[in-house]
Amino acid sequence: MTANASPPASTTAARRNGFADIWRDHPFIMLVTTAAALAVGATVVTLFLTLAADDEPPIRVKTGSLELYLVSHEKHFQQDGSSQNWKISGGSRREDALQVVIAYAGATCSSGVATATQKLVITYSDDKAVTLQSISKKMKIHSDVDLTPDDPANARVLTYAPTPTAGFIKSIAIDNRPAQCTFASANDLIYLAILDQ
Repeated sequence: MTANASPPASTTAARRNGFADIWRDHPFIMLVTTAAALAVGATVVTLFLTLAADDEPPIRVKTGSLELYLVSHEKHFQQDGSSQNWKISGGSRREDALQVVIAYAGATCSSGVATATQKLVITYSDDKAVTLQSISKKMKIHSDVDLTPDDPANARVLTYAPTPTAGFIKSIAIDNRPAQCTFASANDLIYLAILDQ
């Protein structure tokens, strides 16, 4: 047989039957493997559809600093009357509910770290707060103090940086209820994601 010759028909048939034999001999393992593969595929598709369908991009808050990151290359934060009020340039949300996901290293949380809410209040260690709320399917951001954009014409980051000393996010509250999570240091909060419902 030369290097380019086709394998014997019996070998090809054996390969074809190998998959069927695995199904027959190990149905439970194959079922679990197939289910896992389908779940991964479904997750990827769902994530793609969610991100593709959302017109307003997600917002992320990282590592205890009060910095709002707009996860988008097309949209930006836009001042809404004053430097204490902001909105997202263009677009709308599918729902007014905000999907909130909190990842933390050390915190006291009263309930789940993934929840839906109408209003989200982030309080800094000096008791100044930033409120995020979707009204008529448009994100509105209101701060007790001025927020500084990274680029006034095309802001993708809004920062509250008190002087002379830096603090940290001390609590996250939803829907006018007591704090969902409280934090004792800047390292306690890994990130907070605010997504479309």
